[in-house]
Amino acid sequence: MFSTCFSVYHGECTLEANRINCNLNHKFTDRSCQQYKLEEAALNKSNIKHISVGYAKRLLSKSTSYAKVYVESLWEGVDFSTTLSRARFDGLVSATLSDFLIPAKEAVQRSGYTVDQIHKVILTGGSAKIPRLQQLVRDAFPQAEFLCSLPPDEVLSAGASVEAALLLGRTSQSPVSSSMVPALAVTINCMISGTDSNECLFSRGTPTHSRHSINLSLPSLTSSQCSVIFYEGEKCSENPEEENVLAQVDLTSLVPESKMLKLDFHLKSDGSLHVNLSEPVAKINRSFIIEGGRS
Repeated sequence: MFSTCFSVYHGECTLEANRINCNLNHKFTDRSCQQYKLEEAALNKSNIKHISVGYAKRLLSKSTSYAKVYVESLWEGVDFSTTLSRARFDGLVSATLSDFLIPAKEAVQRSGYTVDQIHKVILTGGSAKIPRLQQLVRDAFPQAEFLCSLPPDEVLSAGASVEAALLLGRTSQSPVSSSMVPALAVTINCMISGTDSNECLFSRGTPTHSRHSINLSLPSLTSSQCSVIFYEGEKCSENPEEENVLAQVDLTSLVPESKMLKLDFHLKSDGSLHVNLSEPVAKINRSFIIEGGRS
């Protein structure tokens, strides 16, 4: 028996695990509005979705007791940053985590069993690493044995590989003599608005812990600002779809002598992309992190 949690909101189907990120985003958006006495409409909508709650969630799902939550240029160049403790994280997501159990209990009921008759439970997906969620599932199925020899976010891929082996007629469970290296699933590109600068940063299949540096031409300045856009896509695009945009950085205080922008990248093992961009003439030097996710 397998249960997947999803919800339909305004006609869009969303995995319940993503609700944690969405709910946390709303919480911190409200907090930033209170802190700076703003209306939500005044915030930078393109950057709200890049609040680093996903990265914080992954950290707090491990042994870390606290994590940083931040977003670049939330309002008129003002960055938002705060610390999220494990206890506060559990409190913010407790209602959402409880909702995760409803479809599982309904599936058990429809099958004609009781929770005490469930003998084994396997948790899958990255959000299943959250200790609070694991405890809720243990409490809901007190007689079940939890099979957790594999990390939850690797269970489905491991099961698919076993099924593929069976389809090929391999019955042995002996491991294949190869090394598994984490790699990007989607190509990451970078462009500067108003210029022809549009380059691939990391192609699909690039292993993590990779580094890359590029120099991109800045536009002939009619104003003192431009935007650097990071997006996913197998090909470079002048107008990437909004859902493919990973981050947009607005550069201000450029001067007519600003010609080139240097960017240094480090792709970490957790899928996050550490970026440093600099322009010496205007004395611009900014570092930020694009959290791992779809890539």
